[in-house]
Amino acid sequence: MSQNADTRKLFAKKHSCKIHLLKHKALRLAILCMCCRGRLSIVAWSASKTTIAILRRTVKHLYHHRLIERVCMNFSRVSVTLALLVAVRLASADIFISGTIRNPLGQPIGNATVSMGANLQTVSDSNGYFVLADRQSHTIRRPTSAISGGRIGFSDSRLVLDELAGKKVGIELYNSLGRSITIRKPTRVTSSKKIMDLFARAQPASGAWFLAITVDNKRFVRPFTLVGNAVLWKRTSIQLNDPRPRSSATAAATSEGTLSITAPGYQTESFTPAYNQMLNASVTLYHEGVIKPSEGVTVTEGEETKECLVPTEWATQSFSWAANDRLLKDWSKVTATETRSLTYNTVTLENEHLKIVVSPQLGMRIIRAEDKTTGTARDMFARIDNPVNSFANGRTMDIGGIKPSFPFYEHGTGLFNDTAGYFVQYHPDGGVSLVMNLRFDHHQDTADIGYYGRYGDRPLSTVVTLYPGSATFEVSYHVDNPNPLRRSNRVWNVAAFPPASSREYLFPCKWATNHGGVQKISIDGAIQTSHETIYNGTLFGFPQYPFAGVYYPDDDANHVRIADPETAPGMKFYIETDAAANHFIELWGSTNHVFEAPDTFVAAFEPTIMRQSYRMIRGMGKVAYANEHCAIAIEGSTYKIRTPAAAIISVYEHGETTPLHKDVYVAPDSLVEGTFSSGLRIVSTGKELCDVQFPLVYENDSAAIQEVNARAAQSAFCLGKDDPYAACNDPARKMHSMRLDTRWGYNYELEGSQNNWHMLPSLAAAFPVWNSITSENGADTLLSMANAAYRHGVFATVDTYMTYIGARLPDGTAYLRSLMALEKGETTTFGTTPVEARYFRALQSIGGGSVSELSALLSERPNAVRPRIVRGYLSNDLRDLSYVLTLVPGSVEAYAALNELGVPQSTERLDGLLAQNEMAEIRKDDFLGEVTDGTWRHERRYEHEGYQTLFQGHDSIRIGQRWVELPEELKY
Repeated sequence: MSQNADTRKLFAKKHSCKIHLLKHKALRLAILCMCCRGRLSIVAWSASKTTIAILRRTVKHLYHHRLIERVCMNFSRVSVTLALLVAVRLASADIFISGTIRNPLGQPIGNATVSMGANLQTVSDSNGYFVLADRQSHTIRRPTSAISGGRIGFSDSRLVLDELAGKKVGIELYNSLGRSITIRKPTRVTSSKKIMDLFARAQPASGAWFLAITVDNKRFVRPFTLVGNAVLWKRTSIQLNDPRPRSSATAAATSEGTLSITAPGYQTESFTPAYNQMLNASVTLYHEGVIKPSEGVTVTEGEETKECLVPTEWATQSFSWAANDRLLKDWSKVTATETRSLTYNTVTLENEHLKIVVSPQLGMRIIRAEDKTTGTARDMFARIDNPVNSFANGRTMDIGGIKPSFPFYEHGTGLFNDTAGYFVQYHPDGGVSLVMNLRFDHHQDTADIGYYGRYGDRPLSTVVTLYPGSATFEVSYHVDNPNPLRRSNRVWNVAAFPPASSREYLFPCKWATNHGGVQKISIDGAIQTSHETIYNGTLFGFPQYPFAGVYYPDDDANHVRIADPETAPGMKFYIETDAAANHFIELWGSTNHVFEAPDTFVAAFEPTIMRQSYRMIRGMGKVAYANEHCAIAIEGSTYKIRTPAAAIISVYEHGETTPLHKDVYVAPDSLVEGTFSSGLRIVSTGKELCDVQFPLVYENDSAAIQEVNARAAQSAFCLGKDDPYAACNDPARKMHSMRLDTRWGYNYELEGSQNNWHMLPSLAAAFPVWNSITSENGADTLLSMANAAYRHGVFATVDTYMTYIGARLPDGTAYLRSLMALEKGETTTFGTTPVEARYFRALQSIGGGSVSELSALLSERPNAVRPRIVRGYLSNDLRDLSYVLTLVPGSVEAYAALNELGVPQSTERLDGLLAQNEMAEIRKDDFLGEVTDGTWRHERRYEHEGYQTLFQGHDSIRIGQRWVELPEELKY
């Protein structure tokens, strides 16, 4: 826009600004500087194309040297408006320590006093969480005059190596189809600046490509799109390190003294933090009278090699299963196999009671757990020495232990090409957490979009934690949902317990169902060997108590899994019926009751979290009840009690106030026993560990049966089967025409599923009937289908569905249209509904540094991960980022933000999460683009032309129509 001098003076006076007139030859450029609330904005007016070019170069120079931190530019041929936001970022709090206070039995300790020095003090909340922060000074970071680590810049096909003299640099181009072009073998750079032509040796074909650059031992990957000779870069440079100096308060060990934590009934815990800033530390307070463990958990990293059987030929195969390392549904169709050498990394956590071996490289599996509490060491899980990259009838599954089953809910991870990044977090109480993060969007082979495909667009973090003195280990799964739309809350895992001729199942429920939920099965609290034959060894329980597992009477050993039936109700046993193939016992867990039902949705940007713990309880008989705090065995009127860690407990008869035992010591290797009549209540330091009646009480009324019926009917509907129970009155069941396919379809299953086996491009033609439907349910169904089509990048199908929706649900359709326009590079605006649209409103005004839209979103969705990370980064608020790490401990984006803010240890942890994970590196850079210039990219979709593989039953495969290749502009 054009402004005269008087207008500029008036504007400057109004906003207390200064006017600077800069000259470049014959050009006059007016720059208006505004300093308000610690931010500096510059607005320039001119009508010269030459001036625009100068501005572009100036902005790049300023940004390159970090004289500005975020840039928002809007240039045109006749005018220019340039807004440079220089955030005068305050150094992070001089002291910032967040964490959780717990007792050895895993219970949170609320109202504990946390103090450092005489004046710095806080208390923990009811969940044991605390934040101790003190900002004593406000240090402004000063930009440096030189970039010490070097820089790599891109412009068209030119590559500029700047300040890399003496470093060994290798350059390669490759695409996802395996095409590779070596530009430069790793050799040392001899000049301070070197300019190279990427296409000097060969001109690649048009399409999506990746530039891989190794500098010494560090690898960088940047995507670009080639259209003829035109190169479209997503980002224009690689900064080899952050040139901004760190505040001395954040980089050095604290000089403030000792952190002290006290709570009534517990011993005081004191330690000196390694850094002034410590995020999500775990602190254990031990009961008075209990000796603290003398040593912390030890960590050993290593490597193992096994011979692994994989298929090479398969009847009616549509592609090379061996080459693509796919999982097979039916091993009986395999006609040839080969043995491969499988080498994988291991991280071993060990204390006096447990030894746990985890492999991040094998899809975050816990491959072994050894209990040492009583007598001879014992394996908790089946040891499988001849692993098979499959699961199948009569064959060994994988490598044993515990594995996540994701993205697909049934055996979603394999032994190949599922390498997770990870880091080891050492807690001040001696505990250790192994934090892993795995992405699935690199799975872009032919069958990866199919029924058992491995593609997925949501990262999964797995955390394995062991504490000193504890005989239990914790496992938690955190599914991030960086997508702008809701998704299913479904995540499963499976543990492989050892085989034995003598075994009894811990299956505390009244009702169960089988695959698909097509039968209602009465369990009455236990399953016996006969169920393995009657129900083909598969039972999905509806648990009422938190424990499940297997008791081995010959060894008097309980192998127990603990999970909250409210948040992690999945309890499925699978037992082979053929004795020769009875190689292990599968115990499945989930946020859902049955495989096929998507159950509830999680909102856009919100995570799904499932927590479990595992332990062996030996030498006390069959467990009658267990939770994360204690275990009870009952024989007649006699009880025996063990706890997973040393504690002082009192035992009461159920409903009574006079103790049977008062303040007695109990531990993993010692027990308390006595007699009772109807039930037991156990208390430790004022906290109730359990209050339970024996025998266990199972609901047997119509409400419980209705719950089983409803769940089973929902599952059956997902499979396109008739409702087996008249008791289910789900209104959606009556809308039979909603079914998309007689075999598979149900719209909400399609929308929520991590990957889909439907052929979306052909679905729009099947729905002309919706054009005449006016009910709200009809519009909801169509919007659900439009959401699913958008997630797969089939925009034409989205438009068709929205045509049928018409004027109904205007907020939902407007939001989808804005998302599609944003990805097409078109100018668009977002409203304030649905609430997730506020995230994009915030990105569009990122240059203004406002967090009001993000705060409005978070007031309604406090667990929205990505908006909270962005707000934390923009506000330099470690509280936001610390809270995010409680939701998704392996969040690459959260650690990228912490690294930008100079938080100690964040660089090391970020590097660990990015190791061997190119897509994580790319998405990290994309996120930094979001918080610097508001540029947003959808998660990577399935990009290639391929076949849909649809399994019918367990013994055949059919090939569906071809999957339409994703448009080039939507590819990575």
